[in-house]
Amino acid sequence: MQTIPLFVQLLYSCVESVRRVSAGVLCELALDKHSAELIDAEGASAPLMELLHSTNEGIATYAAAVLFRISEDKNSDYRKRVSVELTHSLFKHDTHAWDMAPHSAMTLDHGYIQDAPGQKI
Repeated sequence: MQTIPLFVQLLYSCVESVRRVSAGVLCELALDKHSAELIDAEGASAPLMELLHSTNEGIATYAAAVLFRISEDKNSDYRKRVSVELTHSLFKHDTHAWDMAPHSAMTLDHGYIQDAPGQKI
């Protein structure tokens, strides 16, 4: 029914509730492996990475879940990048917890986290 491209485009909406619902629908669709692959093929990773940092907890949670499902069959570099972004997103409001986490001794290479402009994540 070609709904996935529509919901991926709605992730860019300026209306917060539309972004939340779109991320939620993609989260439900991503439960199916084939649908997760289609979501990835539509380029949803880039807007979902941005939505991880949303101040709306629902949006950030849905984005994290979709990214996690998309990354399950990816190579280790992709999974590591998603893991770093998810961890950063989870601890963004609790710097004390971030400092106490075992990974805190690791330095983050921002070039590793962000791809070149125009490059699909």
